[in-house]
Amino acid sequence: MRNIPALTITLGVLALSGSARADWSPNHLFSVAGGTPYGVRDVSAGGDVSSAAFVSVPGRCPGQLAWTQDLSTMYATQFDANTVVAVTSSGTVTTFATGISGPTGLVMTRDGHLLVASYVTNAIYDITAGGSFSTATAFATGTTGVRDLLQLWDGRVMAASQTTGEVDDIHYPTGGTATAFATGLGLVAGLAQKHGGHVFVSSYGGNAIYDITAGGSFSAATAYATGQSFMGLAVDTQDRLFASQLGGTNIFQVTAGSATTFATNAPYGESGLGVAVSLPRIVSVTAEPNGANCVAGGTKIEVCFDVDDNGTCTAADAVVSVQYVCDGVGDLVSTTTLASGNAHCTNGGTEIDVGLDNGDGGGTAGDGILQTGEIDSTQYVCNGTNGSDGANGTDGTDGTNGTDGTNGANGADGKDGGCNAGGSHGAPTGLLIACMLVGLTRRSRRRDR
Repeated sequence: MRNIPALTITLGVLALSGSARADWSPNHLFSVAGGTPYGVRDVSAGGDVSSAAFVSVPGRCPGQLAWTQDLSTMYATQFDANTVVAVTSSGTVTTFATGISGPTGLVMTRDGHLLVASYVTNAIYDITAGGSFSTATAFATGTTGVRDLLQLWDGRVMAASQTTGEVDDIHYPTGGTATAFATGLGLVAGLAQKHGGHVFVSSYGGNAIYDITAGGSFSAATAYATGQSFMGLAVDTQDRLFASQLGGTNIFQVTAGSATTFATNAPYGESGLGVAVSLPRIVSVTAEPNGANCVAGGTKIEVCFDVDDNGTCTAADAVVSVQYVCDGVGDLVSTTTLASGNAHCTNGGTEIDVGLDNGDGGGTAGDGILQTGEIDSTQYVCNGTNGSDGANGTDGTDGTNGTDGTNGANGADGKDGGCNAGGSHGAPTGLLIACMLVGLTRRSRRRDR
């Protein structure tokens, strides 16, 4: 893991240095006692932990531990005293919350809320403010004999309901009536989630651990691991799954199909397990396209715990908050030509509509089209009235003659004249004879001379 001091938030961890003083630091595995001596022991080193650092608490704690996000204070449930105690990093123990019947499960959410389960009243309480909760309204109900609480990476909070053998979703952050997420599990106790998202529950009645990531019924499911009365569960920063032992003092490292001894002489009884995982809290800045979050686009700013250790907030990470810095919504202008006779422009003109591309009135935001519901103002630029006709101008110069037309077609030939003196054409024949006689007369005169 990278060391990013300015942005790192630790989700809770215990590292103990000596029996009289607790020194909270990241990434230690610990076990809390359900039997005497009452207290918390650091089991991070594995092996025989009988001489490992130990801090005492007043009474029996068959539940969980939690820390403030700055690691200044650890909280522990005290089942018989109906209280939750706070232990400072200097080792001072004080009562933090009272009036909780048989407190067991305890979790500090990533947004800073401290939730505790009441095993007796089958309810979950938000005890962030501390004080008495004997008459407080429950944050969530509908659970049965809760042992552990777990906040998943997606923000949901699960409760292991021992009595009904199920894991319930308490619908954080709204609360209300819990609903079953996984059923058919027997006597459940511990809950843990690996960095890749897999969720595990221990069933000490069935000597098994189940992978319940998918939810649903597990009455006929194959167990992830078997062979021990598994109780508390925890996943460390190396993504290793650990389990404590009901009525024993061993801590097991669990993989698919097997459980090997990791530590011996851990606290005895209904011992719970926990790991305070130090994950970098990072800020990821990405461009946000046009859409529901930013009409005209903008910037998305995410704060998350970098579960997958890749330096950016992804689906695998635990998101703390999301904010959007949006660009200004663009003005759009639309013009429409108006015909003569329009109600706004008698002689026609132009309608000018102006508005924001924000999706008002059922429009589509950011689509670059000014739709009816997005129009904020309208103006009209109208054509003026037509002027009167001017005087006629002088005639222009005559144009040049046009080109001659084509010749017409030849007429039909007439009939030839006849030569019969006695025919119907006698007159012309007589004329021809007369002309011939005249010619002969002239010729005679010349000869007489």
